[in-house]
Amino acid sequence: MTDDLRFERRGDGEYYKVVLHVGDAYVPVGDEDVAALKTHGASAGDDLPDVFLNRLGYSSYLKERLERALLTFGDRAQQAAEIRRAIRDL
Repeated sequence: MTDDLRFERRGDGEYYKVVLHVGDAYVPVGDEDVAALKTHGASAGDDLPDVFLNRLGYSSYLKERLERALLTFGDRAQQAAEIRRAIRDL
């Protein structure tokens, strides 16, 4: 991902082990969301950006910021590929 949109793996002792940085803000990512992204990321298809937005974009403002950030990666196939790369090591 880019500096404007990236995952950060935190320590196992943290309540949220993963956070998603969106520009100058961040979103805590629960274990269930990480598992769902990995499950959808393992399957073929380009629906991963939708799953990403639905799982992590819990407000209209945040969803809009995430959509804008995803658009920088290109079409849906490229967006899905970029998300897959980012979640591989979570």
